[in-house]
Amino acid sequence: MGTIDIALGVLFWIAMVFSFSYFNPLILLLSLVLIVKGIVFLMGMDFASVVDVISGFLIVYALSYGLHTLIVVIISIFLIQKGVFSLWS
Repeated sequence: MGTIDIALGVLFWIAMVFSFSYFNPLILLLSLVLIVKGIVFLMGMDFASVVDVISGFLIVYALSYGLHTLIVVIISIFLIQKGVFSLWS
């Protein structure tokens, strides 16, 4: 699961910062996986799952309407660090 978070964080950052829309279908698929994963783990009342669901919806929104670069960087850093910690534990 950590690799999905890392891949989504990196691809989302590249797509939004450099206006590179080639990966948008893959980013959309991974963000929907993130939302479903967050909802499944939300049953255990995990705070990170709430942030996963919010991040997933923000990514879907950003693909359609765009977001400020600071928000894109915050979401990307969160997903990358969560993925790295998930792989280490």
